[in-house]
Formats: sequence, C-alpha cells, structure tokens
Amino acid sequence: MKQLYILLTLISYFNFHGQVSKRELEAVLEETLLKARNAVPTAENSWRYDNTNQDYFKSDTIVLNTARSYIQNYCKEIRWSFYEKQSLVLENTPECTEPPTMLLPTKNDSIHLKCKEKNNDLFLTLKNHKGVTDKFKVIELRRNKPIESEWYAYDYTLILARIKVEE
Repeated sequence: MKQLYILLTLISYFNFHGQVSKRELEAVLEETLLKARNAVPTAENSWRYDNTNQDYFKSDTIVLNTARSYIQNYCKEIRWSFYEKQSLVLENTPECTEPPTMLLPTKNDSIHLKCKEKNNDLFLTLKNHKGVTDKFKVIELRRNKPIESEWYAYDYTLILARIKVEE
C-alpha cells in the first residue's frame, strides 16, 4: 500500500511540476530505500555516476542513474548507495576487475543527505562525520521510459550542479 502511495505521488509530481520539489525528490529517494530493504528485483539501492575520467570530485555537473536497465559501458563508477533514510554511502567501485573489488563501508563512510528548497530551487547538502563534503543544486530529476517491461520500471536520472564548498 505504501509503495502504491509513493508511486501515485511520483506520477502526479512528474505530470504537474516542471521543477523538482523537495517532496518529489524525497519520495524517489524513499522508494530507493524501500527497494533496498525489500530486495525488489526491479531496482537497487544505488545511484551510479560514470567515473571513467575520475572526475566525480572535480566535475561541475554530476549525472546519477538508477536502474537495472541502465547501460553500463564503463569500468569505474561512484555509487550513492542508500541504506538508511536521508543517509548514503559513497562507494568507489571498479567494475571491470575480476573478481570485482570494493572496500566495505564503515560507519565513518556514512553521509547525511539534506534537501532544502530556496527561491524555487532545490539544493542537496552531503555531510559526513567531518562536516560538509558537497553541495549541489538539483537541475533535473527525470523518470526514464522503461526499456522493456516492469522489470525495468524503476529508472531515474538525477542531474546535479556542484556548488563550491568553502573550506
């Protein structure tokens, strides 16, 4: 029932709003977390960034994708993996090594995600145990058309513009 409510909320927001609202993004992130907890085969708990150029921490624009149908034709990626509400783990994942390797995240790797609306824009702040690590302006949240069936239905793209963090 809760998943149906979230789905209907998402559909109504995508149909009636041009800009991304805090409530809309939080509903999509909540759906990401629900799918992680319930091991739904149509989705996973990670949003992926193609880090082939190793530019995630330098790039002005970040494009994150989530879907089992997402075509991954690169070897290096950064994942925003959600395990708790408003919290993620940043994972640097080399996908083309056999066997694939990745360091297990620790409690210190957890990043708190805060959404804030200001002047009709939506901003994300990522903060770890040492303080603010990144700030982004949400440019677009797009629900992509599934490639095949409902198996691929959970398919979003999130485009963010990096805001310089004062050190």
